[in-house]
Amino acid sequence: MSRVGKNPIEVLAGIKVEINANVVSVEGKGKTVVHTLPEGFTAELKGNFLTIFRPSDAAANRALHGTTRSLIQNTITGLTAGFQKNLEIRGVGYKAQLKGKELVLD
Repeated sequence: MSRVGKNPIEVLAGIKVEINANVVSVEGKGKTVVHTLPEGFTAELKGNFLTIFRPSDAAANRALHGTTRSLIQNTITGLTAGFQKNLEIRGVGYKAQLKGKELVLD
């Protein structure tokens, strides 16, 4: 199995996951995101953990296994935490100020 693909996805509080055939529906914060699994892939929900299984060890299936798992994991993260950008300034000679909601870099 793929190192990424074999890891179960933790379904956080406030997130509802439904599995219908090859369609995984993730609902949270009033939004619903639907993922269609590649042909032959299956998903299983046990307790608070969602696991993605691939049909065989063919190269194409191995490549899609981790990608599919990551897409669903990112959907759950996006519905709980939302999108963030973090800026880290290192070194000397930089000046950053927050004026209201505007970031001023000098």
